[in-house]
Amino acid sequence: MRELLYYRYTLIFFGILAALLTGCASSTPAKFYTLSSMKSSESASKAAYTAHGIIVSVGPLPIPDYLTRSQIVTREGQNELRVDEYHRWAGSLENDILRLLIENLSALLSPDHYQVVSWIRPAPPLSAIDYRVAVDITRFGGTHGDSVSMKARWSLFRKDRNASVMQTDITEHVKGNDYNALVEAMSRSMESLSRDIADTIMSLKE
Repeated sequence: MRELLYYRYTLIFFGILAALLTGCASSTPAKFYTLSSMKSSESASKAAYTAHGIIVSVGPLPIPDYLTRSQIVTREGQNELRVDEYHRWAGSLENDILRLLIENLSALLSPDHYQVVSWIRPAPPLSAIDYRVAVDITRFGGTHGDSVSMKARWSLFRKDRNASVMQTDITEHVKGNDYNALVEAMSRSMESLSRDIADTIMSLKE
């Protein structure tokens, strides 16, 4: 009797082990995403670093804590968030947003008059910067097949002048039910924010 029970427990143990191993072997591979700029990264970068004249620095650019993870976070309701293990950002979302904003501003501002760079303390010297854009994103994300919303409070600093503080609220329709559509809507949100900042900078040019 004991041998029969031992035999049965052994079969159950190895059955469970085989199921776990099969599940691990057949798990869905993760997919990785990145935000896209208004033009190719290569051409935007070239415009930014061959330009002369007015220097625009971008940063710092903090994002909400719930977005500082590799997994893409979506909204399931007003107060509920979903973290997806199999759909992830290809790098730091905060760095990706900063990269995108620099590339977009480089495309929107004339490369003959503006140079857009990342703000890094203490270089370049503050005296060499004509404008500094500090962006605080307080909300960024959305729901599949619905919309993406962004709330950003940003400040524009000029030499020897008080900072101008603005608020940008953006809603973009998500044209699909997958993560590609969601990320594309997030990229369009960044484009709208970039246009707001670029328009303000150009309106202040003396």
